Amino acid sequence: MRIRAVLSAIVVAGSVAVAVPAAAAPASVTASVTLRNEGTGLCLTANTHDSQLIRTTGCSGFTEHKWEWIRSDRPEFGMLRSVATGLCLDANANGAVYSNPCNTGNTYQWWYRSPERDIKHGATGRYLDSNGGGDVYTLGRNGGANQRWS
Repeated sequence: MRIRAVLSAIVVAGSVAVAVPAAAAPASVTASVTLRNEGTGLCLTANTHDSQLIRTTGCSGFTEHKWEWIRSDRPEFGMLRSVATGLCLDANANGAVYSNPCNTGNTYQWWYRSPERDIKHGATGRYLDSNGGGDVYTLGRNGGANQRWS
């Protein structure tokens, strides 16, 4: 009888000691947008076949062109999540732009859209840019139409 009581105490103690991690709170969507580059007339596009590839293509209204602004860990920055892939726009210090699973604490996924319609990268201070060939990258601010998105 004593062994059964000790085993019961161990099982109860073991179940109390098990911690279940809390699920992350879902990011709140603040706006849904299609981002059209003012210099090229092309739209920011998530690729559903190669989920990390970001390009600009002709604006068609398909889900590949739809993005959601979601909150980051800092209120002045937001994140751009693709409606088509569920991944967030990401960039590195070399200017490459791609998408990755969303992480509200990752400053490389933070973006700020100014009243001038340019989009500044949170980690590098560079600006979202594109060219007529569909390439998407970040550059230092140059005031050109290829850095404005409507």
